Amino acid sequence: MSSGAVRIASIVVITIAALAFGWLALAALVAESGPGETLVVTESDEISEDLVVIGRSTEVVGHVRGGVLALGGDVTVIGSVDGDVAAIGGSVIQKSGSHISGDVLIVGGHYKPDSNSRCRGDGTETVVMAGSGQQLRDFFSNPTRELLVPEIDRNYLGWRVAAALSSFLLAIILVAIAPAQVSRASERLSADALRIGAIGFIGTLAGTVLVGLSLVALPGPFSAVISGLLLLAVIVIQLFGRVVAYFLVGRWLQRRIFGERSRSQSVALLLGVLALALLGSLPVVGALLVFAIFILSIGLVLTIPATPDSAAAATD
Repeated sequence: MSSGAVRIASIVVITIAALAFGWLALAALVAESGPGETLVVTESDEISEDLVVIGRSTEVVGHVRGGVLALGGDVTVIGSVDGDVAAIGGSVIQKSGSHISGDVLIVGGHYKPDSNSRCRGDGTETVVMAGSGQQLRDFFSNPTRELLVPEIDRNYLGWRVAAALSSFLLAIILVAIAPAQVSRASERLSADALRIGAIGFIGTLAGTVLVGLSLVALPGPFSAVISGLLLLAVIVIQLFGRVVAYFLVGRWLQRRIFGERSRSQSVALLLGVLALALLGSLPVVGALLVFAIFILSIGLVLTIPATPDSAAAATD
């Protein structure tokens, strides 16, 4: 395939990715926020597996043989739950005559059992971590919107500053460990970002489908091991891609501000971290930046040349 055809194909793929992101952002921004209608497990219902509810509260009047997890809502138990009960951004309310055989985990809420009843299994534990309950509830009511347009307050700004400092330290460590790899990757990204992004987007879609099919087909223990390994691989890939982005953006700013004679890698990384942290704090732009760095990181890994010589030839 000629270079012109590759460029056209890359433009088409990146355009599709941009349109998909724009559609997702628009749908999230116009969607109504707030808690949804309460999910009720009626007295005649018996659920034989775990129950996971996002963005609304749950009321268990019947019997759940597995566990119950509510993200952004309360769990009210009137009947019985054989497994654990957890509420992230909500409370667990247990009525008289109900029974929870497993543990209770609450983040951003409270545990409210009726006082004069034996409603728990023997040897079970209750873990309650109060604080940030309303923020968690708001987040799970419309996660995409909260990611695109976060509420900018002191907690958010403090988190952004801490994230920028930790990113700078991790970038310094990674560049010290693998300076040549980071430099070559930044050169490849600078020379052909469009093709790398297109390959990263296609690779992400294909990888998601293949991983989903393999996890469904494989037995449970193998699926758990593969999921853990894939999660670790994605974290490492994203860390490498983010450092490359810091280095590339920082180098560009360094040359514009200090001239060609300034070649300090630490200064370049600091400028890159500050620039991307500032952009990442903007509504919608921050989410777009995360999306772009994700697919570029995947693309960088998928386009690693077989030998350093081939990388130099590709750059030339």
